[in-house]
Amino acid sequence: MGTANLVRNALQSAQAYAQKKAAAKDPPAPNLKHEALALVLKKKMPIILSGHRADDLMTGLRIAKEYDLDAMLSLATEGYLIPDAISEAKVPVIVHPTMQRPSSPETFNGHLGNAAFLADRKIPLAICTAFEGYVPKTRVLRYEAAIAMVNGLGHERALRSITLDAAKMLGIDDQFGSIEAGKAADLVLYDGDPFEHATHVTHTIVGGRIIHDRAEYLKLPFERRAIPLSAGGGDYGCCLGEW
Repeated sequence: MGTANLVRNALQSAQAYAQKKAAAKDPPAPNLKHEALALVLKKKMPIILSGHRADDLMTGLRIAKEYDLDAMLSLATEGYLIPDAISEAKVPVIVHPTMQRPSSPETFNGHLGNAAFLADRKIPLAICTAFEGYVPKTRVLRYEAAIAMVNGLGHERALRSITLDAAKMLGIDDQFGSIEAGKAADLVLYDGDPFEHATHVTHTIVGGRIIHDRAEYLKLPFERRAIPLSAGGGDYGCCLGEW
């Protein structure tokens, strides 16, 4: 409730600022916070409303409707409990990693099939990597998508959720997200199913240029295979520099 009140107050203040600025002969002193929110109120920029619980997500949907915002939901751990409401609002969802832990009251109702529930209602979605407060802190996106895949999402929808559908949500699908003539040639090539844990990346291509070739990489001495130091110009990788 407190967070929702802060969001509403911020939006109301930005509205009042915009109205005062439009009516004044002498514009008021610039307020960068209000200027930024003005882009949201004018739908020139989407607003991302983050929440785990169904009641918090519903609050986000009400705020988006109240201010007529171009909104996205993020995290949405209990999204599967309110898929019809999300579908009716026509709001896309950036889904929290499938393998998140029920580490707080907000995530106790996490469900491995959350993405599938939403996709079955034709809700646009993308799977994200998010953050975990324990070690290791790294989420591997394709593993998260793989778990969603085997819990109802299926191979095609899982792949789209981290490629084309994600690009559409960002409004950059004219250049990214699928392999088509004229689009940016940013590609990752595998020696098997990308959702299989044992699959290797064989090539990484950025802008049509090969920046990683596994065959060449494996020719390097073992101690040179870690990521080079970004500073200091050392000859050893960052993880092996003390060996």
